[in-house]
Amino acid sequence: AALLTKFRTRYRWPFDIGVAAVVVSFMVLTFQQSLVWKDTEDLFRNVTRHYPNAHIAHINLGYLHYERGEREEALSEFEQALLIRPSQLGYHNVGLLTSEMNRHEESLIAHLKALEINPDSVDELVNVGIEALATGKLEQAEMALKRGLSLDPTRNLARETLEEVRRQ
Repeated sequence: AALLTKFRTRYRWPFDIGVAAVVVSFMVLTFQQSLVWKDTEDLFRNVTRHYPNAHIAHINLGYLHYERGEREEALSEFEQALLIRPSQLGYHNVGLLTSEMNRHEESLIAHLKALEINPDSVDELVNVGIEALATGKLEQAEMALKRGLSLDPTRNLARETLEEVRRQ
């Protein structure tokens, strides 16, 4: 115990200097990082610059562009995310966005790809039905909507769209 007390007394000053140096270093690094995060877009741009395969950063950039009404830029970011990691969410985003842009054939393809990943997604089945109807593919629309309703009979949009298909 006496040896430990002697060590603490003898090396206390260098230890305190070392701790202070580490704390100051972390403060400087924190300040430098705060300069990167001026806003959310700058943060995600920085992430994609340093980690080009960060698909979530591309999805978030796509959402930011979408919120600002920049549809083509949003689509580009969503497609970049899909190149990195194909996912139902990615194809779903592309499908909804291209539908909004009146590019229904592209939207149908995107929703079909999302359905390949998750064949029991009622949302994707309904979206396939809507886009198939918009492109005049009535048989495909009816099949998708019937399947969606068989999985979830409470989907009013599926029921209403199916009625529209049958009126055609």
